[in-house]
Amino acid sequence: MELAWYALLGLFLAGYLVLGGYDYGVGLLLTRAGTPAARRTALTAVGPFFLGNEVWLVAALGILFGAFPTLEGELLSGLYPAVLGALVGVVLVTAGVQLRSRPAGGAARAGWDRVVTAGSALAALGWGALLGGLLQGVPLRADGHVAGLGHLFTPFAAATGLAMVTLVAAQGATFLTLRLPAADAARVARLARRLIPVAVAAVGTAALLGALSDRVRAAVAQPAAAVLLLSVLVAALLAARRRSGGGGRASPSRPPAWRWRCRWCWSGRPSGPGCWSPWSSRTPG
Repeated sequence: MELAWYALLGLFLAGYLVLGGYDYGVGLLLTRAGTPAARRTALTAVGPFFLGNEVWLVAALGILFGAFPTLEGELLSGLYPAVLGALVGVVLVTAGVQLRSRPAGGAARAGWDRVVTAGSALAALGWGALLGGLLQGVPLRADGHVAGLGHLFTPFAAATGLAMVTLVAAQGATFLTLRLPAADAARVARLARRLIPVAVAAVGTAALLGALSDRVRAAVAQPAAAVLLLSVLVAALLAARRRSGGGGRASPSRPPAWRWRCRWCWSGRPSGPGCWSPWSSRTPG
């Protein structure tokens, strides 16, 4: 039974990082969108999936708190700077997306866009550092509790955090390539083709630092499985780069993006009075 809970925990965490990753990737690239209309189009593209992707995180935390209370306590005490940074980033992204359409002024909306970008970077860096800290293992005291926080501030943990940032940026650019209208997708596709080699280099750097670290080698009990996972990740990045090469060839008749006229409805039908969505606005632009 314990193995089943471990499997569920891993499934929900993997689902969150894979599906929620492009949320943060779009947030990282939001300030590069240029005009306010382009930024709003990017958020509209991710809108139908945004709140649903966070359910994976809620489910993973529920399993962690309910099935593994000891692990939860040690994780928060031994790696809490990374956990705190990631959760603060999640809150900033959610608040920024929800509140950016409330003010009518362009300057206020641009400020919330910067909040979304900063929160996306902080969340990706925090989750990456947490993953790096878990991969290299944590030192334990004689009583079995985690000893200090110095184990989190290592070159491998830092490289893993930066690799996560580049990965979600490439993922967000690839996602926008598939979701935006043809005219905008061509520009984002060029950005995705530039980001994917950067992400591959960042992952390779983290893998090299891990291979040179005695702590990482001792913590990874199955090096063959780690190499296989790394190979699959690199292959997926290269496949995404080839896929992004088709940006801009979409049909001109394709709708620009799914519209959320109502918080609970993204069908595109006119919404009733008082219905509001963070991906729509009361004023154009």
